[in-house]
Amino acid sequence: PPSATMGKRKAEARDAYVIVSAERPPPPSHELSPAEKAYVKWMKRRGIVLNGVGVGRFPRTGRGCVATRDIAPGDVLVSVPEDAIITAETSVGADALTKFGLGGDAMSAEASPRLEREALVLAVLAEMSRGHESDFAPYLAALPTLRATHSPLAWSGAELAELEGTSALDHLMQMEDEALELPSMTAEHWRHVARPFLEANPEFARAPGGVRRRRDAGEDDDDIDDEEGDEADDDEADAEVLEAQKMYLHAAALVAGFSFTLGGDDDDDDD
Repeated sequence: PPSATMGKRKAEARDAYVIVSAERPPPPSHELSPAEKAYVKWMKRRGIVLNGVGVGRFPRTGRGCVATRDIAPGDVLVSVPEDAIITAETSVGADALTKFGLGGDAMSAEASPRLEREALVLAVLAEMSRGHESDFAPYLAALPTLRATHSPLAWSGAELAELEGTSALDHLMQMEDEALELPSMTAEHWRHVARPFLEANPEFARAPGGVRRRRDAGEDDDDIDDEEGDEADDDEADAEVLEAQKMYLHAAALVAGFSFTLGGDDDDDDD
């Protein structure tokens, strides 16, 4: 049968053969996980229109966009209302970001491009902190975990050491160029931007069920003596910082992998 045919051709100047498979890759599946089904329902509810495409799962590469009909050049395949896009202005952290200097008039055209992307990272983090209460919860739940983003932000020290001497590690850890894309300068922005923002707005620093919220639901502070209480508070504070930093790295990896720029030529034409 055609799907099982094999071709072979003689290699030049060698007594050998190259085997070429004519087998087509298996078709994508439209069987979605519960999280993906919830995401599709959320898209419809928010007015997102899919035209000729859908969400599917490919056997070799995982989830992706699947054509459901022949697509012609110029077809608009996905239409997304602006209020269904996470930005520094639409997120639950919009007011806090503006007050902190990362929104509104403070983020003008003269602002740092990298700092503008940092505002989006913190906007995503703010939505993540809301859990199921976020207006974007089904979308965020369908995105990959930090490790599954394959971003170097999720790598261990030993894994990063494998990049020693490469420009990739320089871009991640050392380069100070505000024009660079994420995840450049992530450690610097955590220290000087993200952590101060979260200290000023602690409600965005914890995931649902996080350290402080688990403690709030647990034992009473009256049951802990002063010395043990101080140690517990110190341990809890350290754990909270680590939890917030992990959320921040996850948000940064998502922005690095999935964000896009609004506007551009179309807006210029309108003007």
